Amino acid sequence: MEINIDGDIEDTGTLTFPSAGIYDFEVDYYQNQFQQTLVVQFANYTPAPTVGPYTITSCASASAGKTVYVGTFPVGVITPVGQTFNVTGFTVNAANNGYFLCSAATTTHLTLVNPSGVAETAVAVATCKSGASDGY
Repeated sequence: MEINIDGDIEDTGTLTFPSAGIYDFEVDYYQNQFQQTLVVQFANYTPAPTVGPYTITSCASASAGKTVYVGTFPVGVITPVGQTFNVTGFTVNAANNGYFLCSAATTTHLTLVNPSGVAETAVAVATCKSGASDGY
């Protein structure tokens, strides 16, 4: 990926990276009429996580202190395991709502540490509330 910017820029810009990897940057600038080049490398860069909200369609009753939530969870470069999620939208069993730590995840299931979960179908959401940029 190559980005060329001609003209004046300030240090308030944002670069977006398409995936994890190593990125090299060359910044050409002028100091006292002489061109200078600054080379910067970001190694092991991981893009900012997506934070949701993610759609939940149901959950199972708690087992071994955990509740499995079913929905759409785009698990990406950063795993949601170890992150805290705020679950809202369950109307029959309030115990399914709250802040819960994620212990396992796939693109269709989040396993959250909720020892009080009760099986329910709902239109609910999960939003990550911990980690980089409040996301996973």
